[in-house]
Amino acid sequence: MHSVLLDTSFFIRLLNDEDALHKNAKDYFKYFLESDIILKVSTISIAEYCC
Repeated sequence: MHSVLLDTSFFIRLLNDEDALHKNAKDYFKYFLESDIILKVSTISIAEYCC
């Protein structure tokens, strides 16, 4: 199985629809889900996004 590690910048772009790269992040997210790719997130990325 394939997997990807999502970093803080991915979440920043995915969750901010005004970001210039929002559409790219959204398209990648859809691709990962449709392709049954395992999404991995570190606790550090979550903590950085939440601050």
